[in-house]
Amino acid sequence: MQLNWNSQISAHVSERLAELLESRQIDSPCETADLARRIQALPVYTDMSGALAFTVDGRVLFFSWETEQIQPTNDEWVTVAAVAAAEKYPELREILPRRPATAATCDKCGGTGKLQLTEELGVGCGTCWGLGWVEPA
Repeated sequence: MQLNWNSQISAHVSERLAELLESRQIDSPCETADLARRIQALPVYTDMSGALAFTVDGRVLFFSWETEQIQPTNDEWVTVAAVAAAEKYPELREILPRRPATAATCDKCGGTGKLQLTEELGVGCGTCWGLGWVEPA
């Protein structure tokens, strides 16, 4: 997936990352500040397997909890990272891809980008990867 990355977005990521790196908070390895220190990138998404983080130059890194290694990601996980970043940091919304005119509203989530498991708990849609729309095949 092509992100709408530019120098302004890079500056926002750099600022947020610097805030985390300067934080004196000591927390568990899966918490944001500690993770940012460990991988020198801005964490935006975590799950049972690891975390996704943005570098200042727009790359998405995956940090595995199991191996504690940084690995490359595929397009679907880049999309997940972009959606999570836009939700967590509103100034990063610009990175989301523009919805093409040919895109259809996602049938699985009804265009919300989330599946409601319970009244209080929703998870990202695995069909549209949180965008709320899908491109025709």
